[in-house]
Amino acid sequence: MRTPSTVRTWDLALPIVALAVLVAIPAASPGATDRGIAGRPVPSDPVSTRASALVRPTVNVPPLSVQIILPNIVWPVESTVVSALAYGGVPFEGPSRAYRFLWSASTGISGTDPSFEFIAPVSGTVIATVRVWDALNDTVEASIAMDVKAGPMIALEPAIGATDTDLPIPFSIAVAGTSPPFNLMWTTLPGGAHNKSQMAEPGTVQVHGSSHSPGYDWVEANVTDGDGLSASVEGVIAQVNPLPTLELDPPYPAPAVGEPTAVDGLVAGGTPPFSWTVESNLPTADDAGASATDVPNGTIGWSARYLAPGAAILLVQVVDACGAITWSNLTFPVAGTLDPALLLPPSGAVVGAPLNLTVNLSGGSPPYSYALRLSDGESGSGVAATPGPIEFVAFPRAPGQLSISVEIRDAAASTEMLNGTVDVRAADPPPPAVRTAAPSPWPSVAGVAALGLFLTVGLGWAFWRRRRGPRGPDREPAARAAEIVGRLLREGDGIDPLTLRVLAEEEGLTPGEIDSAVDSLRTNGRLLVESGFEGSESWRWRPDPTAAAPTPGGSP
Repeated sequence: MRTPSTVRTWDLALPIVALAVLVAIPAASPGATDRGIAGRPVPSDPVSTRASALVRPTVNVPPLSVQIILPNIVWPVESTVVSALAYGGVPFEGPSRAYRFLWSASTGISGTDPSFEFIAPVSGTVIATVRVWDALNDTVEASIAMDVKAGPMIALEPAIGATDTDLPIPFSIAVAGTSPPFNLMWTTLPGGAHNKSQMAEPGTVQVHGSSHSPGYDWVEANVTDGDGLSASVEGVIAQVNPLPTLELDPPYPAPAVGEPTAVDGLVAGGTPPFSWTVESNLPTADDAGASATDVPNGTIGWSARYLAPGAAILLVQVVDACGAITWSNLTFPVAGTLDPALLLPPSGAVVGAPLNLTVNLSGGSPPYSYALRLSDGESGSGVAATPGPIEFVAFPRAPGQLSISVEIRDAAASTEMLNGTVDVRAADPPPPAVRTAAPSPWPSVAGVAALGLFLTVGLGWAFWRRRRGPRGPDREPAARAAEIVGRLLREGDGIDPLTLRVLAEEEGLTPGEIDSAVDSLRTNGRLLVESGFEGSESWRWRPDPTAAAPTPGGSP
């Protein structure tokens, strides 16, 4: 056995010589610069100038290979990513890129990364090819054909123009594709009034929705086929309007038989055009607007003449373009024709005596206004709220024929004029005085006592009047009459001449005294005369005769 200290020099040189021989043999063999490992040719493509300077390893190197990695499904019209996994050969140095790649696809897109992204068409086949080379310029290619799944298609048909709230909104959803059955889902907006799903075959599905509020009604629909591919669509299916409403205005004034009657109505909301019908429970003639169709606005106009009185009931029904219906009842009275009557006393009248006149109001449309005029200058006017008799009291001033006219006007502006005459005769003369036997020139005891009592009372009354002044009926007739008439004017605060005359006569004044008092007050400026309806007069008391009087409607 040798120890390390006894190793000879040529024993160390032997391994060195063997190693030199092994290196020299490949270099001396023919064709060493034209062949690669395992008989593969060395590429002359100068992809890398560094690769030509590399020395092939003397160990066994796996061949360069590549594998394409695909997703499970290639989706139509979506981005698809494929990757290439390369191994073997002699990778380039560095961690960033061990191999070099070049992608190409039938879609016309190329790339140089390990992963390749492209947009798949709607349907068909896409061929992707990748070329890989390593640091020694060895190359390898791989190709793959990818079938693109044809996803489903969905569409809304047809969208309608307008509808009303709470009414059905019919529409259709069309689906198509190569992988039925389809799961169809849709939602109507706003509010998600309907959110449904159902299975469907290719074709058109009839569905409907509704909306509880005005606005635009939207639909969002989605379909998924048997391969799990889906498509969606959204759109407006209707403009939703409020339900129609109807308002009717009753005729004013209230109509009477034979007079034109008009009723107006207004339709709000709904979907135009509109149609309507008008029906009345009472017989009518000359109807206009009893029915209409395809009216663009919501205004209703109906007119007619009623042929009979009573409580008129109008039924108006309106239908809009979507079939929504609204109606309203309108009730109002229809009066008979204005039919007043003037009642005159058959026995005539007497100058200065009360003459009772009666006007019976009936028919027409109350309230009534009336004006009475007599040929001797008396007049009166007023308003009656209901039908019935109206009483007048006149005082004829002169004998002869007294003409009477009464004008009646009702709330419907119907007018009737009543005329009549009354024969007025002079008052009967007073009966002759009855003469009695001449009394005895000598008074009896009772007479003397009575005379004394009369004188005592008379003297006391004269003394009291002197102290107090004239009062009551002992005043002069003209002053007393003026006082009574003035008081009646102040209390009445606007009184017609006929009423003033009646009240003054109840105070004990004669027609002559009344006329004198009125003339006196008019002269003194205490009497204010105002014009009323159809020339009638109203008398008032003027507290300050020096104040300017207001201008009346007519001359006093």
